[in-house]
Amino acid sequence: MENKKRIRNFGIFLVLTIFLSSFVLSFGVSSPYWEGKPLRVFPGETETVKLNLQNMVGDEDINVVVSVLRGQEIAEISETEFFVKLGTKDTVIPVVVSIPSETSIGTEYNVTVEWVLVK
Repeated sequence: MENKKRIRNFGIFLVLTIFLSSFVLSFGVSSPYWEGKPLRVFPGETETVKLNLQNMVGDEDINVVVSVLRGQEIAEISETEFFVKLGTKDTVIPVVVSIPSETSIGTEYNVTVEWVLVK
């Protein structure tokens, strides 16, 4: 009996998820760097990482607010709000990464960037 309730509840959840997914606006972010392929910058150097926002799904243009959540001591985004036209995949977000000159070689920093869709 308990198993039938779980199956029924899961079925209702699945149907609602599929139904409500048609109301979701989405966008994507691509980066040339990730956990298996990190950015390498030597002490005293500055590198600009170009992240791309994509708006290939949906039916309208979007505005996205971008901020650095973790790693503010080395990463900076000068512009924080971006307009991304529908059907585009090339809205560039420049993230400037500067490693202090006194940093030991081999030191690892993690940078987390947050993307928020704004209506």
